[in-house]
Amino acid sequence: MTNKWLKKAEIYRFFAEGFYYEAWFAHIRREKGLMYQPTREECPPCPYEFTVESAEELFQSETFGRGKIEVDCFSASNNGYSIGKKWCDVQVSAWLSDLEMFIDGEENPNFHGRFPLLKELYADEKYKHFHWWLDNIFHKHKDVIKIIKEER
Repeated sequence: MTNKWLKKAEIYRFFAEGFYYEAWFAHIRREKGLMYQPTREECPPCPYEFTVESAEELFQSETFGRGKIEVDCFSASNNGYSIGKKWCDVQVSAWLSDLEMFIDGEENPNFHGRFPLLKELYADEKYKHFHWWLDNIFHKHKDVIKIIKEER
């Protein structure tokens, strides 16, 4: 596995664990009321596999198209990295779709529409270690990102 891919694996793990805990939080809120704020300690540990073998399996699949990865998000015997990749892809697609609403063509990219969403993502504590990744995803929006970073 390459160092670059291992950095992406951190993001995949972040999204897999986030998906798992958000699902449990929703379950707990249904039982205790919507205003209840559960903690991770109330949930069973994340059952997804984050082993070297799991990472290698997804690396081989993503990089060379080798192997077959089965994803069942509610099974304890699944590759956590592949589950994380799935939810990462879903989230990135949603962000990009939201940003596209503000671009009226290359001549008129609506700066004020894109600015709040990007500023919120870069200010979010949970993404503070992943700014390099956000920069890569939003490379078409360098004009906005430059201003956000200058404000800090």
